[in-house]
Amino acid sequence: MLQATILVTHSLRTYREALASWLRTQRPTLSVAECEPEALDLARAIYAPCLVICDAPTPAMRREAMSLFWIEVYPVGGRVSLVHLGADERPTPDISLPDILAVVDRSRGDYLNPRTEVPSA
Repeated sequence: MLQATILVTHSLRTYREALASWLRTQRPTLSVAECEPEALDLARAIYAPCLVICDAPTPAMRREAMSLFWIEVYPVGGRVSLVHLGADERPTPDISLPDILAVVDRSRGDYLNPRTEVPSA
């Protein structure tokens, strides 16, 4: 059976570690990996995650946006996070932990049961 992986990176190490730890407690059947922001592309190549949670996507992620799921958590210190579900980008003001968990579940479902199109929420 496929093992879905969530990759968490953030320039603030404590935020990254806390979020990854919380995800492990909320979804113990998922693999949760962490990396430094500068190692994001390498970690994506190693883990092939179904979802990346970060504060700054890489240029490679932006080029591959149509096929990737990621959450930009408060980019550039803003109060609006961006949820990327393939080609669909959704601004999400004041994203909450339950919001993040909903995206985790959505990305995991699409990873284990691929679809040709990302359905609207």
